[in-house]
Parts: sequence; C-alpha cells; structure tokens
Amino acid sequence: MARILGFFKRENRKELTLADFKGVVKLKKFIGKGVYLDGKPLGVIEKIVADKKKEKAKKVYIRKNGKLLGINPQSILLENGRLKIRTSKLVRKETREAEREEIDYLSKAVRISNEIRKLKDKILRLDDKLIEGEIDIKTFKIVRKDLDSRIRELANKGKIYLEELRSHLREVYRKKILLEKEFEKYKIELTLGETKEEDVKGRLEALEEKIKELEKQVEKVRVTIETLEYYASEYTGDLRLIKEDLLSKIFEK
Repeated sequence: MARILGFFKRENRKELTLADFKGVVKLKKFIGKGVYLDGKPLGVIEKIVADKKKEKAKKVYIRKNGKLLGINPQSILLENGRLKIRTSKLVRKETREAEREEIDYLSKAVRISNEIRKLKDKILRLDDKLIEGEIDIKTFKIVRKDLDSRIRELANKGKIYLEELRSHLREVYRKKILLEKEFEKYKIELTLGETKEEDVKGRLEALEEKIKELEKQVEKVRVTIETLEYYASEYTGDLRLIKEDLLSKIFEK
C-alpha cells in the first residue's frame, strides 16, 4: 500500500512534460503529433533537438502556419494523452521570434538572388566586350573566373534557404487563394442582391489591396527560388532543380 501511495504522490508532485522523457526512441514517438493551445490545435511537432548525453529534449519545434516555433519542452504538457502548451504568452513570443527570423532569412535570400543576377549580367557584358575586341582573352579569363567564383559562393549560401522559401511560398499562396475566394463570395452576393454595396465596399477594397500585396510576394519569392535553384544546380552540382511550375503542387504538404 505504501508503494502505491508513493507512486501517486510522485505523479501528483509535478506535471508531466516532454522534458521528462528520456531516450531517442521515446522522443521520436512525438514527431508528427499534434499540439494544442487553449483546447484548439496549434500545430504539429516537426523536430526535437535532444541532449546527446542526457538523451532528453532541449528544444521542440512545432510547425504553425508555415512557421517553425521553437518551444521549451518543459512548456509542453502531456495530459490525458494530449500534448498542450502551458501558456499562450509563450506561443505569442515564439511566433514573434519566428516572424522576425522569417523576415531575416527572406531578406537574405532575396539579397543573394539579386546579387547573383547582377554578377551574371556582368558576365554577359564581359562576353560582349570580348566579342567586340575591347578586352583580350587573358583579361577575360581572369575576370570571368573571379565572377564565377563569387556566384558559386553566393549559390552555396543561398541554397540553404530553399526549403524555408518553398514553405513560405506555399503559405503565402494559400493565403492569397483564401482571400480571392472571400472576394468572389462578396461579389456573388452583390450580383444576387443578397447584400448592399455600402455594406461590403470597405471589405472588398481591403481584400483587393491585400491580394495584390500577396501577388507581389508570391512573384518575389518565386523568382528568388528559381534563381537560387538554377545557380545551385549550375555552380554547385546540386541537381534539386524543380522541373514543374513551383505553384502546381502548392497544396501537397
């Protein structure tokens, strides 16, 4: 009886969290599991970083709306077979950090892509100078080698952002599709006389503006991905070049 009471005392002493689980095999079982916040689905566990010696989780990464949120495993409770976040404040903080990281990697990737295109333009102009006889072959080879080296270096840096860029593109495209559907719904209601123009005019204008903004984002990210993929293939031997239209399988994941 004493042993049974001792067991329940230990169980009641603290809440069970992901930080309490030890061993790679046990932690792997949580990959792909849903996590809840205030009783509603928050996202899915995509990755768990564990301490090699202790074999306990150090950081748990949850995929939420295309963003990876890094959550302390002590903040993820296991309650009645369901994983849930201890507090919404933590999620808001991690979401803000994830958004800052997203802006950071996106701006870096765009900057690298733009720089590659500028260097490629220089190579084309250099080719023209050689053909026109304005520079000799020796000078051409020296300058061309330097430009190729710089493009190769940038391509290597840029390809590490490709997976995040593809995920970001899918998310932005989904948002655009949903807003377009909402816009069409209001237009149909107006056509059928189910609503008055003055009641939805403001919303329609806001939707139209947001859709245009998302269209620009989609094009910007798409061009960046295509540039990085092409030059990663040409200069680094990375053959993961997408043959299909980038948006043709947008809803696969």
